[in-house]
Amino acid sequence: MKLWRATWLVKVTKRYRAQMLLALVLGLATYGCAVLLMFTSGYLISKTAAPATTLFSVLVPVAFVQLFGLGRPVGRYAERLVSHDSVFRLTSRVRVALFQAACERTRNAADSYATGELLQGLASDVGNLQNLYLRIGFPLAIADVLWLVASLFCGFFSWQMLALMILVGAVCVFALPALALVTTRSLERARTSEQSRESISLIDDILGRDDWRMAGRARVALSLHESALEQLDATSARIRSRVRVIEACSIIAMGIASLAAALLSASSLSTAPDGSFLIAAFALGMLALTEVFSLLPATASSITAQEGAVSELSRFLEEDRSTSCAQIPACNAKASTECDAAQVDSPCKPPDGPLVVDLSNPAIQAYDVCFAYPENACDTLSHLSTCIPSGQHVAILGRSGSGKSTFLSMLCGRLECASGHVNLFERELASYGSALPQVIARLDQAPYLFSRTIRENLVLDGSVVPDEALSQALRAVGLGQVLEALPQGLDTPIGETGVQLSGGEAHRLALARVLLSNAPIVVLDEPFNALDDATEAQLLDTLLDVLGNRTIVLVTHHLMRIDRFDRVLLMEEGRFTLDGSPAQLERESAHFRSLLALEREQASQAPIR
Repeated sequence: MKLWRATWLVKVTKRYRAQMLLALVLGLATYGCAVLLMFTSGYLISKTAAPATTLFSVLVPVAFVQLFGLGRPVGRYAERLVSHDSVFRLTSRVRVALFQAACERTRNAADSYATGELLQGLASDVGNLQNLYLRIGFPLAIADVLWLVASLFCGFFSWQMLALMILVGAVCVFALPALALVTTRSLERARTSEQSRESISLIDDILGRDDWRMAGRARVALSLHESALEQLDATSARIRSRVRVIEACSIIAMGIASLAAALLSASSLSTAPDGSFLIAAFALGMLALTEVFSLLPATASSITAQEGAVSELSRFLEEDRSTSCAQIPACNAKASTECDAAQVDSPCKPPDGPLVVDLSNPAIQAYDVCFAYPENACDTLSHLSTCIPSGQHVAILGRSGSGKSTFLSMLCGRLECASGHVNLFERELASYGSALPQVIARLDQAPYLFSRTIRENLVLDGSVVPDEALSQALRAVGLGQVLEALPQGLDTPIGETGVQLSGGEAHRLALARVLLSNAPIVVLDEPFNALDDATEAQLLDTLLDVLGNRTIVLVTHHLMRIDRFDRVLLMEEGRFTLDGSPAQLERESAHFRSLLALEREQASQAPIR
């Protein structure tokens, strides 16, 4: 993808064009001081070597040597400060937009992006975007302008020196960098593509490492990744070797140019006043340009990798309209949470205060909802309609694949219905935006725990909750003794994915998180899979008691303690086929009675756990 075709990149660059222009000016001044330092030093060396030279006659060259010598480090520091500041601000905004896009991708269960792609976009691709400015854009622009200024400077003395600078530019500024780009493009593309595939494969294997170990093939999987990394290293070595050969050619060319500058200045400036003193000046000044021009082949060869990174970022930022280039948040270091007026509806903006809903309205209304996953030939949800009053406790039953979890994902905003619509408290679900978590809380079959403390995992929004309330929630889910046994209490780190806890304890911790939520609607997707029957019954009673005045929607595959619910919905083939209270359905529906009988039979035959 051509860099200028990425509209989001052009727009975000324009926002920082003043700072970037200042960085270019400072960079040009830095290298200009380096060249003029060598030029003036050559003049001063020749001048002081001449007979009858007085101290007064070299005071001006000495002053310029001091000025340029001081200007180089000061200019370098100022250029790095301004350029890095502008680029870091720019990439921080891109990271926010990319994170929002990744959140949208992960919320959509039908999305085809792999975890490795999302992680690479968040880490590697934004890092490459940073290099696009710091290691490509600025060096190329500075080298081109410096060559142009040096050519005009040399042309002021003689046309032969001007011709030499034009030749130097044609070879070292344009031809050799272009050669490096052409000779490494195919290898760079292959390396980038292979690195992307390896990232996806590696993340996938890391997430499934326990299964590899159980299958006894962990070493096999590891050896495959080691082989892939060795191939990547070999490709990178081939790229580096080609670039180094071209860099050596550039250095040799600049050495020849320095010698030619000395010869031309000797022939064309020997008759001019102080012309003989300029021979060393031009020779050393040309050598100083080597520092800039010799880096251009490596800079040009990395353009392909940056193009690939921009292309990958564009897949996230331009395909997803909700986080398009126009909505990249304009947050800066002084106010990282402020957004432009144009981004008021951006998902990055937090809601302004608590959301107020009318609890007298129905909590959930679904009207003729249809949804199908791309890989499915038939609809997962087919013309589904229901109305759940506020405060009602509802159990949704059904076999695996009937559409229960899909319906919950739609309620939580993770999926959008193909037709029909869903209301929460008589308001379109999509209209809640980032405030949706204030309305509905969800507990999944496999809740995720972060590598933080118990306190931080209980209160994800960062709000201040008294320790007693946190402890009470943990005791309610049966973690009171666990909490008392921990030396750091609520501030105990639990490790990545809650590795310090058992499976049941991790599940209970996530359940305690739901108990602490103030959302008026709570949806639970098979929340007790990791627990035994007795614990399940105990936690279900606790859950219904603590959340008694809230709307609860529980998805389950069996009928344990079904009498505790106000209402039962049976889902089959993407629609509700039975709807009523447990007592009513047991009295009126033969199908429901058969399900109850089957459940009781299985419970009586199940071994004691």
